Amino acid sequence: MDENQYHKILEVKHAYEDELLTLKDVHAVSIGYKEVNGVKTDTLAIVIHTKQKEEEAYLDPDQIISPFIEGIPTDVVEMPPFDYIPTEFDEDEINTSNIDGKKYRPVPGGIEIYMPRTEVNGGICTLGMYAQSIKEGDSASDLYLLTNAHCLREVNQAVMQPISDNPEELIAFSSRVIDNNRIDGGIAKMTSYENADPFTIVDLGQITGVYDITIDNLGEKVVKRGRTSGITIGIIDYVFVTIFDKKDQIVVRGEVPFAEPGDSGSAVLMYEGEHENNVMGLLWGGVLNYAILSPIRAVSEELEIALITTDLPIFQFE
Repeated sequence: MDENQYHKILEVKHAYEDELLTLKDVHAVSIGYKEVNGVKTDTLAIVIHTKQKEEEAYLDPDQIISPFIEGIPTDVVEMPPFDYIPTEFDEDEINTSNIDGKKYRPVPGGIEIYMPRTEVNGGICTLGMYAQSIKEGDSASDLYLLTNAHCLREVNQAVMQPISDNPEELIAFSSRVIDNNRIDGGIAKMTSYENADPFTIVDLGQITGVYDITIDNLGEKVVKRGRTSGITIGIIDYVFVTIFDKKDQIVVRGEVPFAEPGDSGSAVLMYEGEHENNVMGLLWGGVLNYAILSPIRAVSEELEIALITTDLPIFQFE
């Protein structure tokens, strides 16, 4: 994409997104390819996501969305709002054919973790990948697992693998939990480095690097391995997605649901090409066949971590 066009569409989207979010039934604003009769075109647009599309004749004048904003095309897409993926759920209500409830030692990414239930906490999620803390005062010899804030919820939360209340299955304690307008992410310090397989995601292999998504990546394939739905492949459908409590997220669409309850915290990787198996996002929510992710760079910055990949194995454990 022409650099001037790139900056222009971002500038206009960011300038108008708060106003657009005040419109009736609008719950997200993003950048994506415009749809005509349900088919994607090659025209980039500011996309307005609404719970229900209505004919202009039935809308008040101040609720009508112009086909262009400062020369940038717009598109209105009907879909339900994004929400957090549940950590507590009835497995009778989901597809259980791919559920992986096995015990792993050493522990790789892409597998089940369990936070023992209390009145305000607990649930089932996915261990995304591993990291080292670069926060001042933290030891460079400690290893952390990465998942969602809404999985860990609070500091000093016990993390088990697999689902168990047996203290022998304890693998980590939560250390940092951040759910803000950029990310839904948390880290938990492993009780033992020997318990971890820090470079690998089950069935996907080693994580080869970190990749920052841009508008140019629209339509490219990504993949994740989650505790409940296993491996799913999707395409990057919308970028710089802003909802009411988060900005500049990424939306992925699968042919089948990209994520199911229990998949919260999955690391999402580029599927093919030059950046194959580079991590690009941390999955936290979704709706229908769509999943919403925090960009991995924002996750790293907010949590003050360095992600462990084969091209940057910076950690030195004692």
